[in-house]
Amino acid sequence: AIANSLAKQLYEAMRYFGTDEASIINVFAQINENGALLVFNKFGIRQYSQTIGLSAHLNLTEWLRSELDETDSAYVEAYLKLAPNGLL
Repeated sequence: AIANSLAKQLYEAMRYFGTDEASIINVFAQINENGALLVFNKFGIRQYSQTIGLSAHLNLTEWLRSELDETDSAYVEAYLKLAPNGLL
């Protein structure tokens, strides 16, 4: 239940125009690597719209790569080491 809630928080932080980096960092500050794997799995594959007319189905790692700059990516990278298919 907690992992599902955190996955939803991450989605909401990245869903609309502009990224709420503080919310993303806050989620990862609450979990360890095992928790990150649970959140990754609960996030699943979701439709990501890059620009009008262009979209793709991405997992959490791919969403984060698209939404975060290098500084924020470095912070969450350690938490995603257990995610399938690598990290940020």
